[in-house]
Amino acid sequence: MFLLGAGASIDGGLADAFSLTRKIYDHLINTNKRDAAKIFGLVVSKIISRKVRDGGSPFEKINVEEVYD
Repeated sequence: MFLLGAGASIDGGLADAFSLTRKIYDHLINTNKRDAAKIFGLVVSKIISRKVRDGGSPFEKINVEEVYD
């Protein structure tokens, strides 16, 4: 058994956790899942809002794992 970290997936050509957030949203929009895209966008915007309230930047990328949580 091997345990590989996030770097292994990136080296394998997969998106990192930050790019994956955008890719999921784009996929929902492009496959006409507008309601799901709105919900996903709302969750992302709430995460951004919370981070800004805590002193973070509104331009910081969001990790897909934060959206899942």
